[in-house]
Amino acid sequence: MDYESYVQNVIGSVGLSRSPAPYGLIRVHGPESVEFLHRMCSQDVAGMVSGQVSSSAFLDGKGRLLAVCELLVEGDTVWLSTQDQLVDSLAELLERFHFTEDLVVDVPSGFACADVLALQSLGALPAGQGELSGDGLVRLAGVRNGVHWLRCHGPAAQVESWSVGEVPPAADPARDCLRYLLREPRVGVDSESNTLALEWPIDDHISTTKGCYTGQEVVARIHTYGHTNRSLCLLEIDSGAAIDSATPIVEVED
Repeated sequence: MDYESYVQNVIGSVGLSRSPAPYGLIRVHGPESVEFLHRMCSQDVAGMVSGQVSSSAFLDGKGRLLAVCELLVEGDTVWLSTQDQLVDSLAELLERFHFTEDLVVDVPSGFACADVLALQSLGALPAGQGELSGDGLVRLAGVRNGVHWLRCHGPAAQVESWSVGEVPPAADPARDCLRYLLREPRVGVDSESNTLALEWPIDDHISTTKGCYTGQEVVARIHTYGHTNRSLCLLEIDSGAAIDSATPIVEVED
């Protein structure tokens, strides 16, 4: 089965929804929020315009991956939609490096998340755009590997009633398939403490033209002089028993 057929087989003609979706939200707001995040992450935050959504990553000084997220800039506020297991550690990282900048980092309480994935654009929100609605919902849209996604954060009651047409919910076995289709590995699950950012399929998270940020020297060195010695990728195997734990893969003919 080719990749396009596989995507069609997983998502179907109308798409799939997840509620709850595996993401949480961090808000950085204040006059210096954009400048602060521009120095902290791998994306050109200063070059983003209000309402724009871009993917980004946070690295340590050795270029190792700490977190990934989607950024939405709204004036002096930047929303970070990240994997649910990273919310607390990413918020703590931002606070650790927040000294005299005029900004506040917080995690909105009582928020939930839901999303929809499909093979075509979803609703009136184009890919790469986001918005803060009048009822307090933060919505972000994007597309990766031909799969469109629309994500909604907000107070649990509003998120629970939010929907995009008649999109069926994803069954448990399909949930992991969806993140594979989005090339969205889970930090700390699919990565190790020494995993370099460029060992992941996240080139769109990293700007090659912006100024300094934590881990940039390692990223630039790899881009200029070489390549990583390993790379996370999808592996197609014959149908059979589910792989539910770390399992060595052996090439029998080698």
